[in-house]
Amino acid sequence: EAARESCLPVYDLDLKRWALQRAQEQSLHEFSASKHWITTFKHRHNIVSRKITKFVTKHALDNTDELEQLANRFVEEAKVEIQHYSPNEIMNTDQVGLEKELHSSRTLSYHGEKLTVSTVKSQSAISHSYTLQSTINLAGEVVGPIYLCLKEPTGRISESEFV
Repeated sequence: EAARESCLPVYDLDLKRWALQRAQEQSLHEFSASKHWITTFKHRHNIVSRKITKFVTKHALDNTDELEQLANRFVEEAKVEIQHYSPNEIMNTDQVGLEKELHSSRTLSYHGEKLTVSTVKSQSAISHSYTLQSTINLAGEVVGPIYLCLKEPTGRISESEFV
């Protein structure tokens, strides 16, 4: 738990090492932390392998309280400043990435398989994407144009994309 609370990656080998250390502390010299024991332990404690979805620096973790205080102060100051503007003058912009073809980067397969292959309709459909950026105001109105950024090697959509 301490390793995960510190956002450190944990592997089966770590569980085995910690289990063997604990067994030695309790004079259980015959305990081996077998694969079966690790599998049962993980099942009993609802531990599964997960793809890491976010990476953070130790500095960011160490300063969580300070960052939260700064964020709260910003919100309070923004609330005061917002009162000086009409809802039409307060803007928010954001980007969204769009892929031509949705695909999964994971699949169930056989243990030990050297190459795991999956089909897609088009190689370029998974390697090229678009980014849209829109702006709305506090009144809920879309403001200005919506910007489209092409991720094409030439900066242009080829004629074959329209067929």
